Amino acid sequence: MIMIKDIEYFIKKIFFSKNFLLKRRLEREINKNYEKELSIIHNYEDKNKAAIDVGVYRGVYSYKLSKHFKKVFSFEPNPLIYENLNSTLTKITDNIEIFNYALSNTEGITKLKIPNRGNSLFDKNYEELFKLGAATIHEENDIIDYESFDVKKTLLDKIIPSSEKIGFIKIDVEGHESEVIKGSIDTIKRDKPILLIEIEEKHTKKPIKDTINFVKNIGYDCYQLHNREISKFEIKKHNIKDNNFIFLPN
Repeated sequence: MIMIKDIEYFIKKIFFSKNFLLKRRLEREINKNYEKELSIIHNYEDKNKAAIDVGVYRGVYSYKLSKHFKKVFSFEPNPLIYENLNSTLTKITDNIEIFNYALSNTEGITKLKIPNRGNSLFDKNYEELFKLGAATIHEENDIIDYESFDVKKTLLDKIIPSSEKIGFIKIDVEGHESEVIKGSIDTIKRDKPILLIEIEEKHTKKPIKDTINFVKNIGYDCYQLHNREISKFEIKKHNIKDNNFIFLPN
């Protein structure tokens, strides 16, 4: 398996540009509904407002949001993928700005844990060496086999000017959701953007309802997407099978 992956990596590196490969991958994943919530972003389109992507990873949401909002502010603390994203994603669309920060409710330096995968012999084949989408700064997210990097953390409210109206925020931070929201509270209360948040108890080590209720208490109702329609989520009435939650201002 390692040999096959490394051959694929080598061929792509020689024969295709990074920009071409990224754009092809993003469009393929959007067309295949990499996550089903991608299919409803157009419903909230507002070219007079900006969107925010917290936890960029491959850039699928940033790219999709860039089609429906004036600008996208994207946050990716992972040093293994930030430089590549910043040199490619910002070239295939001109309205994305990427910040190399982890978002939280405090400022400073923190540890980013990136789980090892170990499926490559090439030291730059990060997709196969690491589980990049599972990187986290959340201390309660238990990872056994990982590499650790010092990264900068800050509050969203420190980055986004009050003059910039925000229409949509997507958060996928492997357990650190509540802290991101607390550090974004002024922006959220001011602009009442649509929120799309991944919440998993295995990452947070606390009941999902705690995070849901926290967001509801700042003026939101909680929904999930089923069969291409959103329906209001009530904890007592639903089995939690999906981890993505949509919050609409009430």
